[in-house]
Amino acid sequence: MAEKTYYHDSRVYITNERVEIDDATFPMDGVTSARLVTRSPRILWPCVVLGIGIAGIISGAILVSNEYGPMCLVASTVPALLGCIGLFSAKSTHYVVTGSRSDKIPEMQFDDPAYGRRIVHAMNEAIIARESAGEASEQTR
Repeated sequence: MAEKTYYHDSRVYITNERVEIDDATFPMDGVTSARLVTRSPRILWPCVVLGIGIAGIISGAILVSNEYGPMCLVASTVPALLGCIGLFSAKSTHYVVTGSRSDKIPEMQFDDPAYGRRIVHAMNEAIIARESAGEASEQTR
């Protein structure tokens, strides 16, 4: 069977024979599946820092008549702002993960899930074409 291209861009090149990722080549003959995995961002520490900031703001508001109240309000805005920045900048990461009988293809990380879905679709098309070509050659024997 002739080599057929299923996807090509500056980073990824997929054919029914091979996959090239960032100039590293892997054979497609052992690849059995491809799927997109989304990992949620880690937001524990931003939440903790935000909680500390909010607790400081509340205690500063309670102690506003005390001499340390205004200083507590000002000092606690820093962790509150850092926690907010951490929460709003947290993003999910998307990976293309392959199942393999032989050489493992490393996970490919993408920021755009649509791009990852295109890669997964192309790899699954190549797998299906390879398997259907293998079945056709077995039937002709």
